[in-house]
Amino acid sequence: MSTAEARTIKAGVTYTFADAKRDAFKGVSKKININKYGKVLKDPFYEENKMLLKLGKNEADNRYIIGFSIGGYAYAYKKAKTVAYYYTDEGDLEHIGISSSPDYPKRTIKYDTKGILSNVIIELSDKEQFVFDADKKLIGYWIKNNCYDEKGELIYTRK
Repeated sequence: MSTAEARTIKAGVTYTFADAKRDAFKGVSKKININKYGKVLKDPFYEENKMLLKLGKNEADNRYIIGFSIGGYAYAYKKAKTVAYYYTDEGDLEHIGISSSPDYPKRTIKYDTKGILSNVIIELSDKEQFVFDADKKLIGYWIKNNCYDEKGELIYTRK
């Protein structure tokens, strides 16, 4: 992927695709205890989240919300930005994302509703991310609101 071969981030540090892949899986647990997330298997804010997204708003009193062009949405609490909940359009939990920190660069590890590792995201900024599947294969490379595959072809957009 020519556009993702190397990026310069804070203080002139260059971050390459190889760096992203290496850092993505360092110390990652393949499974988590999903039982502690039982209260969010159905979005407790479903109606409000859908209404806010329809109005083009990405924020509620206690959380940030983002909608996806392929359907579904996610939110994270303002006071606990290191955990995000990903839902289907119907408000059913699909993934839980656990981030290393709210600051960049950061790593977000996503688990499915059984607690099994789904994918890992290396976020260089809010506009640039590498996404790998559980087998360490590149799923996509986000630049701003567009996601590209390893061939550089557009595959997703964010709303």
